[in-house]
Amino acid sequence: MNQKGEFDRSRCLKVIGEYLETTGLKEQPQFIIPLFKKVTQNSTCKSLQNIFDKATEEELRAFYGVLRPVNDLVLITNNYKVALSDSLRYVQILLPNVKIESLFSCFIHLTKDHVKEVATFIKEDLQNGNLTKIA
Repeated sequence: MNQKGEFDRSRCLKVIGEYLETTGLKEQPQFIIPLFKKVTQNSTCKSLQNIFDKATEEELRAFYGVLRPVNDLVLITNNYKVALSDSLRYVQILLPNVKIESLFSCFIHLTKDHVKEVATFIKEDLQNGNLTKIA
């Protein structure tokens, strides 16, 4: 959204590109279209370039919505300097019915509230000495 509350396609595409980079999806392009189709249902996009060129506002919003929590999880993990495996362990606790094997397992399932809880867990466990920093 821009300052007038209107959808800003170029900004949205820039942020989606950043999220794809941060989450590692850019290096795993075979997962991008299946993920995009899962959250957009009736999309006809067949490639990342196709998404950037032709996806509708609603499709881009949905894709952004599924990428953001995972992006935020990576940022929180990096900010607290803990292992990604530790963050994923917390996600598994919050999502007991989902098998969390990697960051990619978090797409679709992870919400911003889950990410906030993970951040709280990390902060508390670091203070309690139950978790150590990796760097």
